[in-house]
Amino acid sequence: MTLTLAITDIRGGANLETLQPPALAADMQLAKEFRIPNEPLSGVVSGNTKRFTVTVRPLRAGTAAIPPIEYSSFDPQNRAYTVSRSQPIPITVTPANQMDLSKIVTGGAGTTTDASAPGTQLTEVQGGLVANRPVTDALLADERLHTGPIELAGLVLPPVGAAVALAFRVHRARHARDGGLARRSRARRTADARLRAATDATGLAGAITGFVEDMTGRAAGTLTRGDLERVLATAGVDHELRNRIAEFLGHCDRARYAGAATPAELAAEAQRAIDALDAARLRATNGGAR
Repeated sequence: MTLTLAITDIRGGANLETLQPPALAADMQLAKEFRIPNEPLSGVVSGNTKRFTVTVRPLRAGTAAIPPIEYSSFDPQNRAYTVSRSQPIPITVTPANQMDLSKIVTGGAGTTTDASAPGTQLTEVQGGLVANRPVTDALLADERLHTGPIELAGLVLPPVGAAVALAFRVHRARHARDGGLARRSRARRTADARLRAATDATGLAGAITGFVEDMTGRAAGTLTRGDLERVLATAGVDHELRNRIAEFLGHCDRARYAGAATPAELAAEAQRAIDALDAARLRATNGGAR
């Protein structure tokens, strides 16, 4: 069992660092009932209190109390030494399990007690070895951790969720810092919406040029047919696709001048042109984010 002895400087001003612990080994009444370590105690100072901690072991079952602890100190007012005593502490000591040393053999082969035999020789102490706690079913129980699907999910899901949340925050932060990046991310959805809303050739052509403007970072409504060839080439579009886009816009011009309704095949060609440009992954050419 562990005893904590606290000595408090009530008036204050004393140097508690030099305060010596009680002489427990010299206390005959305490030594009669308890095994006391011979090593000097080292105290810990906290504020105006110094605490000493010591572990003692009862020598026999039936010990009813820890006797009063005596501590001598010098009274400067009376110029004499005084002895202070703590109150006795009631305890209950029950017998502990003991190991039968007669059944312990040396590290060598056989059970010989010959001093010349190899192995470590054991010497029985009076009273035998005392177990700290009795051996029970709880001490012998299998306490290995068993993990099932629910426990495994509980271990895996939190870090996965944290990683997803972090990736989402990084994505949002990049879009907040770079407006061009956000515009490029929305370019395909915007183009599809323009195609659905288009009622004539002008709307279909605007969906194509608007998509190129969003992907390359150009201001909306500033891309002309004359600029389109150069912008697409700079954005990394191959020659075949550039000719295909130019041909489609020519069809749109002819349909617009003729004033005819938008043919279904022209709308389908516009959708295929958007798909091809989206697959080409146009590079930003006017300060847009890549």
